[in-house]
Amino acid sequence: QIEVSKINQNIPEILANTEGARWINDVLTEGILTDIMLTTRFNMSGNLETPNTKFSANLDGAKINLSADWPSIEELDAKVTFSNDYLKIVGNKASIEGIDLSYLSITTRDFSEPNASLSLNGRFNSQSKKIAKFIMQSPVPLKIKSYFEEFELNGKLWGNVNLELPLQRSSGQKTKITFDMFASENSLALLSGKLKVDEFSSQFSFNDGVIRTKGKGIIGGELFQISLNPKN
Repeated sequence: QIEVSKINQNIPEILANTEGARWINDVLTEGILTDIMLTTRFNMSGNLETPNTKFSANLDGAKINLSADWPSIEELDAKVTFSNDYLKIVGNKASIEGIDLSYLSITTRDFSEPNASLSLNGRFNSQSKKIAKFIMQSPVPLKIKSYFEEFELNGKLWGNVNLELPLQRSSGQKTKITFDMFASENSLALLSGKLKVDEFSSQFSFNDGVIRTKGKGIIGGELFQISLNPKN
């Protein structure tokens, strides 16, 4: 086992010079690598073909700083794999700003391409207020932030979020985000607290720039079907 900070000192030079190894060296600031395996595939015919070397290991207690715009991912336990041209990190435990993640996947390939991007998929289980606070402090589109300013939720919230982050800042690409979140038996306040909804359960989705909701809740003892601003 080795510390992540020493990874490039313990792998073949041809692999240490890849974009994947450089990226890991830049973003992984804490953690221990165990059960390390190196696999090299090369052409037996003698042709001058660059061998493809793959690194894989278990990653324990890691901290990842993906971008200056986003908070660090901490307490990550995962399997990390990278080769000459791709990288994959898959974990079943992590946290970000106190939000527990039960699944996290980070993948990318073709680092040097102008349109190269990093795909992040996370599954979380938390509280509505904690998620709302995170969203308001994050660099998500203003449309999402203004939407979450219109109501207040309190209760359980879980779901999936997908981020696509450009690797080349000069490419002009923008961060893309999609999510599906599920509120269960929350209390909901609308119109600056003038309207109260009990036992509110709903799905919130964001895709292609559009937020959609569909749910139900109790107002004054009566059950209502509720959508929150579904057309805008």
